[in-house]
Amino acid sequence: MQQVLTKNNFTFMDKHYLQRHGTAMGTRMAPSYACLFMSSLEERMLSTAPCRPLIWWRYIDDIFFIWTSDEDSLLTFINHINSFHSTIKFTSDYSHQQVNFLDVTVRKEHGSLSTDLYTKPTDTHQYLHSSSCHPRHCKSGIAYSQALRLRRICSNNSSFIRHTDALEKHLIARGHSARRVREAIQRVRSLSRSSTLAVKDKKGRDCDNKLPLVVTFHPNLPPLQKITSNNHNILLTSDRLQRAVPEKPIIAYRRPRNLRDLLVRAAVPPLTSNPTPIQHGTFKCDRTSRCIVCSHHIVESNSITSHSMQLTHKTKGHITCTTTNVIYLISCRVCGIQYVGETKTTLKKRFYGHRSTVNTMKTETPVGEHFNLPNHTINDMSLQGIESLGSRPDLVRISRERLWMQRLRTIQPHGLNIQEGHD
Repeated sequence: MQQVLTKNNFTFMDKHYLQRHGTAMGTRMAPSYACLFMSSLEERMLSTAPCRPLIWWRYIDDIFFIWTSDEDSLLTFINHINSFHSTIKFTSDYSHQQVNFLDVTVRKEHGSLSTDLYTKPTDTHQYLHSSSCHPRHCKSGIAYSQALRLRRICSNNSSFIRHTDALEKHLIARGHSARRVREAIQRVRSLSRSSTLAVKDKKGRDCDNKLPLVVTFHPNLPPLQKITSNNHNILLTSDRLQRAVPEKPIIAYRRPRNLRDLLVRAAVPPLTSNPTPIQHGTFKCDRTSRCIVCSHHIVESNSITSHSMQLTHKTKGHITCTTTNVIYLISCRVCGIQYVGETKTTLKKRFYGHRSTVNTMKTETPVGEHFNLPNHTINDMSLQGIESLGSRPDLVRISRERLWMQRLRTIQPHGLNIQEGHD
């Protein structure tokens, strides 16, 4: 805890700063530490106040209290709490009739307090869209949970009905099923407010004893909860696994990378005044005399041409025999027929594999078969890079390979590729 409070370092405009007061924003301990600090502070602050409120309720840094004395003593109290600490200050909003606290409006009506929903004027009601890439249960539970929230907040039933009608319209506008939204709201309308405010007994819940299976969410994932439930008996056949996983595990989804993660950086790299432009094309390495691939096969060029279609395409990226994650093109110097391939490893290592199929006469592969034909030799193979994919994932590389097969028309009988995605 001392490290977090005294060693918080951050950068801004290429300069390092050390936070000297308070706790670091964003750290997990910050809310708990702030609550502990405020609990101690308000205990001392209230005990020394000349006049105290009837009740004092705090949620982190938002406070609701009821004042029963006159307005002058209230202002004296506010001045007292604002002068109690050098950096902790309070802003106040008070009224004889109603105040807003978090998402609740508290009113004084006929000698008692009533509560209603409070929304900020800037609230656009942008609930999670039904097409959003989230687990189904996250979206299906929105209508019920929001309606339940309204039932707890609204002390007047007519206000509750009015707000749930508005909720229904907002959710339908966000693409949610009208039937399911109405069913969820109706379920909540059938509940009494007192039952929703009652403290739930959590005894008997065995969730704490279950092992969570944490998986990064993807919409194409199979029904993992159903699969683990149906096959949990297999784990119970092992004494060791039975002790480790006695109950059916809970599936917990981890959020995948979203657009914000892909587009936003915490530290923006400095802009260079004259950035060196990337030289696109296929190039030989600086050890050409000792590199078999470069000396015998690589064709230096900034473009590739489809033999069957006679169309030319620009090479994407700077590609040499040591480039990884690349789409490449093998052409026959005798008849011009072509083959498109992809590799995660270096282009040189993958091409050695093709040379091996020719040298060992593996005619079950298209490259090995073609360059073992009469009047063909291993030296008739030419090699060019098509596209360098950098750090992009395997699925992207495989899909780009299929795309280039179509663009260059290299699938048999026009080329050597047997079918999309296969050697």
